[in-house]
Amino acid sequence: MGIIVVNQYGERISFWHSFGRFFAYTLSKILYIGFIMAAFPSKLALHDYICGTKAVYKNKYLD
Repeated sequence: MGIIVVNQYGERISFWHSFGRFFAYTLSKILYIGFIMAAFPSKLALHDYICGTKAVYKNKYLD
């Protein structure tokens, strides 16, 4: 898909940070509010707000 998950500083996240994000995703999936939040212009779901992350398009110059 050409996307990566980065933290608030634009750096790739660690394994433990991704594990916490997965746990928050599971919680938001149960509540269904996370999917509604992602429909708004900020494009951040509940698990992104909780963990301070965002999904961005992978740029060939980022590596």
